Amino acid sequence: MKGLNWGTLQDSYLYAKLDPAKTEKEAEGLIMDDDVTSKAGIYPCILTRKEKHLNIRTFTPAMRQKVHERQSGEC
Repeated sequence: MKGLNWGTLQDSYLYAKLDPAKTEKEAEGLIMDDDVTSKAGIYPCILTRKEKHLNIRTFTPAMRQKVHERQSGEC
């Protein structure tokens, strides 16, 4: 987790009541998620509950349909 400002996270969440097993399980799930493009944002996301840290790449059904048609049905 290079590049994270661990000092700020520690100062902000030092006394937060967190379940280490639950936190680790949630982190493992996010690590395995292909839509999460910012792995370094996993722990800040878990602590702050702000998904912006994950930089999730999602597409609406309309976007998928447009790309599918543009590519003539080829991936």
